[in-house]
This record gives sequence, C-alpha cells and structure tokens, in this order.
Amino acid sequence: MISRTSSGRYIVRLPFRGDGTVAIGKSRAKALRLYHRTEDRLAAQPYVAVEYNKFLSEYKTLGHMERVEVLDTSLRSVYLPHHPVFKEGSQTSNLRVVFNASCNTSNGTNLNDHLLSVTYGTAPAPFLAMRVLRQLADDDGKEFPEAVEVLRHSIYVDDVLFKADELSEARLVRDQLNKLLSRGGFHL
Repeated sequence: MISRTSSGRYIVRLPFRGDGTVAIGKSRAKALRLYHRTEDRLAAQPYVAVEYNKFLSEYKTLGHMERVEVLDTSLRSVYLPHHPVFKEGSQTSNLRVVFNASCNTSNGTNLNDHLLSVTYGTAPAPFLAMRVLRQLADDDGKEFPEAVEVLRHSIYVDDVLFKADELSEARLVRDQLNKLLSRGGFHL
C-alpha cells in the first residue's frame, strides 16, 4: 500500500473496497463540464486564475499529475473534478484547490463510494497522510529521536504542536523535524 521513490517521496495507493475492482460510471464528461465552468469563473477573476495556474504548474512539476494526450478507452479511468477556493487575507495561502471525489458519475456512484472509510466515516486521505508520516518516522527516524516523538504524538491534521522548556530544545526539535520531513518530501 505504501512505496517510496528514489527521491524519498512516498506513494500511497487509494484503499478500494473489496477486491479492488471498481464499478464506477463514466466521469469524463461531467469533469469536463465542471472544468469549463471553472474556466469561466477564472476568466472573471484573473488574480485567482494566476494563483490557480501556479498551483497546477507546481502539481505537474512535482509529478502529481500529467497531461493525457490521447484518451485510451481500454483503461478504467476516473476524472477527479477540482476547483480553486480563494480566501483573501489567509495567513498561509490565499488559494487552496478542492478535489471533488464525491462528484457522481454516470451510474450515480462516485469515487468516495468505492473507497474504504478508514477513520470516522470520512474518505481515507487524512488517515493515509498520517500513516505516511508514521512510516517516515519508522524508516528514517533513528537519527532524529526528538522529531519521531513529535511525529508520533504531537500532530493533529496538518498542525504540529509541541512544547520545550528551553529555546535550544525547541530549536533542536524544529531542526530535526525539518530534516526528517524533508527526507520524505515534506517541507515546513
């Protein structure tokens, strides 16, 4: 379920229900329709379009997506609609991209319907993210004992929270976290 690239990044397969055969309907036409709707919205908001295009470029550079030139109908494919959400004045990033795995396909099912819900009835992404961090601690944590402790016990969703009695101790933990996380392709 979890593998690792030569650069240290982790690859996690989506956990499908049952034997992994997916009886999901066609999704391309609806995803394309939603894409065109997003393009129309972006034409009216050029500042959002710039940020959205930066995100897509980064996603492509990181290898998270690739352009499909020729549609191979022999392959089972699910097209995942996505759209930008722009939040003016956000402290981290003004733009986040929402992937809609609950968008129904031609047979009325969606990708989430075919995925195991591994925690609290939600889609598996949060669980898989935490699972990868634990795997990173197991794989590369021997050199970074303070960081391992934080990864195992002091992370909630995407927040890291720990305390230290001395500033030097806090800096040590911060530095270890940065080094360990960067080995897995995560950058604070």
